[in-house]
Amino acid sequence: VIAWSLHHRRWMAAFAVLSFFGAIGLQAKFGGSSFLPQADAGFLAIEVRSPASSSLDYSKLKLDAAAALASTMPETKATTAYPNAAGGRIYVDIGKSTERQRSAAEVAKDLREKVARLVGAEYVVLDDLNNGAQKPVQIRFYGTDSRKLQEITLDFQKTMQGIKGAVDIGYSEQDPQNELQIELDRGLANQMGISVNDAAQALRVAFAGVEAGDWIDPTGEARDVAIRLHPADRVDAANIERLPIAVSGTNRMVPLDQIATVTMGKGPGQIQHGDGKRTITVSANAQGRSPGEITSEAKKLAEKIDFPPGFGIELAGAARDQQVVFTAMITALLSGIALMYFVLVIQFNSFTAPLGVMLSLPLSLIGVVLALLMTGGTLNLMSLIGVIMLMGLVAKNAILLLDATRQE
Repeated sequence: VIAWSLHHRRWMAAFAVLSFFGAIGLQAKFGGSSFLPQADAGFLAIEVRSPASSSLDYSKLKLDAAAALASTMPETKATTAYPNAAGGRIYVDIGKSTERQRSAAEVAKDLREKVARLVGAEYVVLDDLNNGAQKPVQIRFYGTDSRKLQEITLDFQKTMQGIKGAVDIGYSEQDPQNELQIELDRGLANQMGISVNDAAQALRVAFAGVEAGDWIDPTGEARDVAIRLHPADRVDAANIERLPIAVSGTNRMVPLDQIATVTMGKGPGQIQHGDGKRTITVSANAQGRSPGEITSEAKKLAEKIDFPPGFGIELAGAARDQQVVFTAMITALLSGIALMYFVLVIQFNSFTAPLGVMLSLPLSLIGVVLALLMTGGTLNLMSLIGVIMLMGLVAKNAILLLDATRQE
C-alpha cells in the first residue's frame, strides 16, 4: 500500500483533500457540540417551579406528585425532594448505567413525558448534572424596561418551540404578579403645587407605613408603633384613588385620582440584573440533538428580532462557557501550530521543508470526526484536548519522517 501510494502521489493528495472536506461536511451536518461530554452519573433531577406567591405546603404537594410518578419507573431506586416556597428540586436515583438497559437520556425522556401530565406547576427534567443541574441551552435577553423585556422573551419562548430537539423551554422570570400601577400626571401635579416626592411620601405612608411613636406594653417593654393602611385596603384601587395628597405650603389636601391614574395590572415577579442590565434568560433542554446545535439555531432566531434601542441578547450558562472555552482553545491551537512552523524553519533552515509537516496536521481531523460519529460523541472540551494531543503526535511523527528523508 505504501509503495502504491508513493507512486500515485496525485491520487493520494486528491483522496486526502476529499477526505478532509468530507469529514468537515459530516461534522457540520451530523456532528454536534457541547461544553462538556454528556455523563450518565446515575441521577436525574426534576426542577419544580410553582406559581408566584405559592405556599410551602403547595410546593410540597407538587413535589410529592412528581416524586410519585418518578417512583413508578423501573429504574428508580429512590427519590429525594428539597421543597421551597418557589417550588423545589427532586433528585431521582436510577442506579449505575451497568445495572439498567436504558441510558439516563432515555429514562429522562420517558420521565419528561410522564410529568408533562401534571398541572399546577412547571416541571423540568435534567438528565445531565455536569452543568450544575442547569439547562444547557440558554439565551439571555437584556434591556432597559422589564415589561418590554418580558414581552420579547415570551414571544421568543413560543418561537423556540419550533426548534427540533428543544424541550422544557422556559424562562428565568417568575409568573407575572398582580400589581397596583399608578401613573402620575406630572404636568397637572406641578400646576397644583404637588411634586413627585409629595405623592411618593403619601404612598409610602399608605403601603410601607410611618413610625408614629412607641408604646409601653404591660411587661414594661417599649414597642415601636407604625401606621399604614389595612392589607385589604392596600389592594383596592378605589381606596388608593381617594388617598389624600398634601399640597406643599398649604393646608389643602387633593385626592390622588385628581393627579394620577390608578389601575390594577401585571408586573414581573422579580427583576434580574446581569452586568448592570435587566435580564431574562430563555433556556431549554436538548433531546435528540446536541446542545450546541440547538443553541446555534436559537441564537439565529433571536438575532432576527427587531430590538428597541438598549435591548439585545447574549449567551448564558453552559452555552457561554462553551463559546469562551472553544475560542480560547482554538486560538491556543493555531498559535501552537504557528510557533511549531517557525521552530521547524529554524531547525531545517528552510521555509518550504516544514510545509509537509503542517499539511499533515489538518488530515488528523478525519479520524477525529469519524470517531465522534461512530461513538455518538460531541465536539466538547474533552475532545478538543484530545485534538491538541493528537496533532502533537502527528507533528512528531511527521518531523521524524521528514528528518529521515532529508538525511537520505
